[in-house]
Amino acid sequence: MSYQVYVNGVRRNYGPRVTENQVGSFVVTYGNTREVNIDFDYNTLPGAVGPVLNGNVGQDVEVGETTGTVGTKYLDALVVVIPSYSQIVSVRMYVQKAFVGGTSLKAGLVNSDGTAATNDASGNGLFTATDGAVANLVIHNWLEGDGALIKPATSATTNGIGLGAGADTANGAVGLVIKVTAAGTFTAGHARLIVSYVPPIEAAS
Repeated sequence: MSYQVYVNGVRRNYGPRVTENQVGSFVVTYGNTREVNIDFDYNTLPGAVGPVLNGNVGQDVEVGETTGTVGTKYLDALVVVIPSYSQIVSVRMYVQKAFVGGTSLKAGLVNSDGTAATNDASGNGLFTATDGAVANLVIHNWLEGDGALIKPATSATTNGIGLGAGADTANGAVGLVIKVTAAGTFTAGHARLIVSYVPPIEAAS
């Protein structure tokens, strides 16, 4: 199966459809806390953006599409966006099938166009490569993330995950998205990543 993602976040699929879990889903848990759950395989790591709009630079914009830039990547509407200035409460990952072949996994937040986030330039603000070392990626293991974006243990002032940016800001999706990055080449593995966060709270009018 292949697909294209247009400027409005809608995707067009070609060929047989397959189940895709790595884009994630979220549920409201308690109070203001929300929880993002992402199931992913070793070869379908959660990322930020969909394929290039209409394939490649130079192709015509799809009929009905009047905005956007041909060749620019836009956020897939299925991807969960964590609002700017949210506070990450906790990060956990449960290994459902052991990861084999690679060296490590790390997870962080990136802008919706895939560029590095201001508050997570190294892409490991959720869990580090040390947390995600292959020795820890064995079946039934729970990993506790200790990345720099997780709520500080002290009372230090923070603006949470900071301000997101991206090519799709016209769609109202200003925020950051979860990206898992592998070191080395994995040939097996499946896990669920669970990220709890509190979104920014608007002042009462």
